[in-house]
Amino acid sequence: MRPAEPTWLSNASGPFDYVWYWRCRLPERKGTRCRVLVRGGKNTIAVQFEDLEFVFTSRYAVRRGDPVTVPVGDPVGCFSFDVSSPIQSDRQ
Repeated sequence: MRPAEPTWLSNASGPFDYVWYWRCRLPERKGTRCRVLVRGGKNTIAVQFEDLEFVFTSRYAVRRGDPVTVPVGDPVGCFSFDVSSPIQSDRQ
């Protein structure tokens, strides 16, 4: 027998008026539209994305408004550098 679907999930409706903000958790979701399904204790929320996947996270993980643009080729916000080239120094 399947467990019953939680009522807060089955009653999910409304606009996707939030944007996933964090890069440290779910970096591929940065800038993705989402909505807050329910707010819990200790600063937690349940978030649902447009593809109907949902996660429990901190309230700091989402922001209201337009999607944040993520630089192409920099999906996790890390700087890349060439380790094969020698380090140049101005010191003599």
